[in-house]
Amino acid sequence: VIATASVKKVVPQVQKPAEIDWAADSDDDNLDQAEKKYVPGSFDQFNVNERKFGVKSTYKETDYTTDLNQRQYSTEERSRAERLTRDINRTATTSEAHRIERGLDSNVDEGT
Repeated sequence: VIATASVKKVVPQVQKPAEIDWAADSDDDNLDQAEKKYVPGSFDQFNVNERKFGVKSTYKETDYTTDLNQRQYSTEERSRAERLTRDINRTATTSEAHRIERGLDSNVDEGT
């Protein structure tokens, strides 16, 4: 005896998202002004998260870097290190990530 069953395929109904005319409510002038005022390195995400959401960060830079005792180095050594840092940061780079990090490429959206 062979039994057959009727199988009905169920396709869920998916609601199409509303279309938004992004250009209609664009505020490009305000965005342009904000970009002109932005200073690379001035945004403190930890401060903003604490202020807006009450989240206190446990981030410690020394967990990710080597903590140096500045007093163990001579003034000459510290000056040389600062000079090298400036030279490295001034060096041209073809890396998009480095250009964004250094604030050299304002035409790139960091979120993409």
